[in-house]
Amino acid sequence: MSLEHDKPIDHPIHRILENVYERWPATSDVYYPAAVAISRGARLANSIDDYLDQHSASEPIQRVGKAAIVRTILAAEQTSRFRYDFANAPNKLINIDDVEARGS
Repeated sequence: MSLEHDKPIDHPIHRILENVYERWPATSDVYYPAAVAISRGARLANSIDDYLDQHSASEPIQRVGKAAIVRTILAAEQTSRFRYDFANAPNKLINIDDVEARGS
C-alpha cells in the first residue's frame, strides 16, 4: 500500500500515527515521513522485521513500524478462529479440536 496524504482520516495509518504522536510527541514532520518510508521500502525487504533492522538507527521508523505491526496483529486476532472472549467466558481451557472442527 502506498501512503498518501489524501487517505481518509479514519484510515488505519492515521490512527497508528495518532497513537504514536500521543505516546511520543514530536513535530508534525517526524512520523508521517517515517510511515511513507516504511510504506515504500518495506515491500523491498524480506520482511518488516528486516526493514526495521536495516533502519535501526531511525527512531521514528522504529516507532511507526512497531506500532503498525501491533495494529496488524491485533486486527488479525479479532478475526481469528482462535479468538477467545475472556470477558464472557467460564474459567476453562479452550479445546483446540473444537475450534479446528468449527473452522472446517
